[in-house]
Amino acid sequence: MAVFKIRFFPTGFVLVFLGTMLLAGCSRLPWSKSKDKEALPEGKTVYIENLEPSKGINTPPQSGKKPQKSSTDEEKTQPSPEIKEGERGKDEKIALAPTPPADLTFSPIKSLASLKRKICLVDSEDRTGHQREKYGELAVLRVFQELEKTQKAVIVDKEVVWEALAREGIEIEGLTEPYAMKKAHQLLGIQAFITSSFSDLQVISSPPVGDKGIKSSMASARIELRLIDASTGNLLRTFVEKNPSFTSVTTGSHSDHRSIVKAIDYGIARVVDGMLRYLDFLEWFSTVARVEDEKVYIHAGRLTGLRIGAILDVYEPGEEIINPITKFSLGWTTGEHKGKVTVTHLFGVDASIAKPINGAGFTANDIVKIPQQ
Repeated sequence: MAVFKIRFFPTGFVLVFLGTMLLAGCSRLPWSKSKDKEALPEGKTVYIENLEPSKGINTPPQSGKKPQKSSTDEEKTQPSPEIKEGERGKDEKIALAPTPPADLTFSPIKSLASLKRKICLVDSEDRTGHQREKYGELAVLRVFQELEKTQKAVIVDKEVVWEALAREGIEIEGLTEPYAMKKAHQLLGIQAFITSSFSDLQVISSPPVGDKGIKSSMASARIELRLIDASTGNLLRTFVEKNPSFTSVTTGSHSDHRSIVKAIDYGIARVVDGMLRYLDFLEWFSTVARVEDEKVYIHAGRLTGLRIGAILDVYEPGEEIINPITKFSLGWTTGEHKGKVTVTHLFGVDASIAKPINGAGFTANDIVKIPQQ
């Protein structure tokens, strides 16, 4: 009879060993110790064992102290009782008040920062030898249109200036004379005059091509704008632009004429942009037209940007300082401060009525300025 020897002892030992190790590994899982550990504190604080703390994260709670609930949890569970003044603890933290919304109410001082300057355009000088085509008049028209498009200045028609000077009995040959500019400044509150010139016109055209005789043309021209201070008659700055020829290429009938127009448009757009940036450096002011009882009539209103409630300072005209050697005007000094007025009515195209807040002795031709903040 054959005897079979079953060697089960080593195999059983191995199974028992593996089972023991498996149980020991499972005991390290988080849920295996959930019954032995204390319950996690309520709130959002969670502590994970054997995880290295970093920058305040995973910091274990201090022994002997109960974790505190967050303010949001307390608000959810029970309403916060009212605390009388003087009963608040020293260690109690007070929540910061919410930031109030932006103040959207009308501020007369802030609104005066964007007041427009009054300017007058004078006829352009055509130096190209094409006076019959009246390109100089076209240049003035384009300057007017560009300024109107930007809405950054009030343009006073030159005929209005002529009529105002004529009513005062002033006879002049042209508006570019310093004396005429100074009077226009005093009578109408004009701050600057703009003169322009059109020169160095060059036109290149290709020979007609095809049965219909289609040709191409391109032109270049020099545009010059001069910004003159009306209060002194001094030239403030000259702005010059000459367009590259390729910016005015046109094809078809009357291509040479249309290329000249494109050259003018290109140059005008560039010089007007630079002039407007320089115009902002001029201090805004206006003048008093007349005074009746408690009404002060001002040469500025809705078109300039004034609003009802705006406060303005009124000064005497001051004195013009002229260099005795060069006879060059250095400008006007600020006259004596007469008082303040507030705008009560806007009327006409660009005029307003103000009433005195303080001061007295307001007269025509007084200077009106923005109050200094």
